[in-house]
Amino acid sequence: MNDLALVFLDESTVRMQSTVRRTWAPRGNTPIHRNSGSWQSIRAIAALTVAPKTGATALDYWLSEKSVDSEKMAFLLRDLFNQRGQDCILIWDNYPAHKPTARMMTTAGWPMAPKVAIDIQFLPTYAPDFNPVEQVWKAVKYDDLANYAPTDLAALKAQLDQSLRAVQDRPELLRSFVRWAGFELDESHYN
Repeated sequence: MNDLALVFLDESTVRMQSTVRRTWAPRGNTPIHRNSGSWQSIRAIAALTVAPKTGATALDYWLSEKSVDSEKMAFLLRDLFNQRGQDCILIWDNYPAHKPTARMMTTAGWPMAPKVAIDIQFLPTYAPDFNPVEQVWKAVKYDDLANYAPTDLAALKAQLDQSLRAVQDRPELLRSFVRWAGFELDESHYN
């Protein structure tokens, strides 16, 4: 395997309850958040693909109103890897529920095994600073969607999709997330 792509993967939950953040509201005019009172949520999965030699980045994401089981996750990743068509290293957090997905994807003959070679590496337990996708969630949940109070789950999903597309369309921002996590990229061709 030469010129491997790095694929960082992470999952997050975005709830109907707004994330309250500081605003520039004038003193004494505190914003009022009206929530629906619902605890419904959207399950978001993001994969940040990086080509270390070129610095090229791509963000893929999936949104679901239901939890994603190991088998469905394996099929999502298989399709992503086959679409990219490049051998890669999948870097994932060490959550125990990810182990069955990893087994399904690396067992030859299973329908979840991608056509490209993959090497799965697990991050140390509770080490979000090593995963650049954590910065995607920060940009989306705590910057863009801060103080947003959706009226229903469809509105939340639409706003979340719009926010993720905005991040997806900014490769320089994605590269900064990779650098934030401590990975060096050859970006000489961008100057």
